[in-house]
Amino acid sequence: MNRWTLVLDWYINPDHAPIMVAEQIGAFKAQGLDVRIVPPSDPALPPRMVAARQADLAITYQPQVHFFADEGFTAGACRDSD
Repeated sequence: MNRWTLVLDWYINPDHAPIMVAEQIGAFKAQGLDVRIVPPSDPALPPRMVAARQADLAITYQPQVHFFADEGFTAGACRDSD
């Protein structure tokens, strides 16, 4: 089973409904994914956590995407395949 850590952009809220429903109905596991869903302690952290390889995926706000691009961060795969 592939393990993934997904850091949300904020505490669990209705925006995350598809992710939470997928977890509850076992959709991730049915695809061979063990997804750990983590709310951040600070909404600015998710992209930094992916860049530091402390998380595999992150949800963030669009303005942050532009900020991080200006700082040299790139969006894309940051995880080596198993």
